[in-house]
Amino acid sequence: MNEFDRRWKECVARARAAQPAKETAPAHLVRRWAAQWTDEPALSLSGLWLRMIGRALIGAAALLAVCAWIGFGGIRAESPFTPHVEDTVAQVFWML
Repeated sequence: MNEFDRRWKECVARARAAQPAKETAPAHLVRRWAAQWTDEPALSLSGLWLRMIGRALIGAAALLAVCAWIGFGGIRAESPFTPHVEDTVAQVFWML
């Protein structure tokens, strides 16, 4: 048996003999969470509205920025001062 197998079996034996860990949070941690939760001031209705309005404005600004980026992205592809085909055809049609 090589060195790896010997170490592997030794680690497996130690793991099987070890005590299972507790799955509960330490008592001091639970007390700290409870203390922080009770110390927080209650959120008023106006505070809730301000928070939601702020989030809505951030979302609207992001949507506006994306739409502007998509809308103005074509300006660099061609000059905004060149006449488009539709305008040229309309001008020529009225001259006939």
